[in-house]
Amino acid sequence: MNVPDVKCGPRDVTSSFPPPWVLEAASRLETLTERQLAVMELLSQGLGNSEIARQLSCSERTVKQHLSTIFTRLDIYSRLQAGLIAYHSKLGKTESDWSASLDHDS
Repeated sequence: MNVPDVKCGPRDVTSSFPPPWVLEAASRLETLTERQLAVMELLSQGLGNSEIARQLSCSERTVKQHLSTIFTRLDIYSRLQAGLIAYHSKLGKTESDWSASLDHDS
């Protein structure tokens, strides 16, 4: 995976959002199982491994294995990246869910 150059000073954020790596990884979401997508959705909600395990009625070890597979298939290396991809891809959310959450946040 390419690591972006870090530059100091002002920059045009809109020209690089979402970052290319998010789009590349999101294009590989179809390689994940439904269960792995569910893990990503819960991760994007800020849940930890034990909370995800409880929600999905599986062991924490199973969640860790799902995360490892997700990282490999999407060519990423962190929970933050997985959460950003899930958020950007709107996993588990319908258009009305997103509208409602945006209205609630304002």
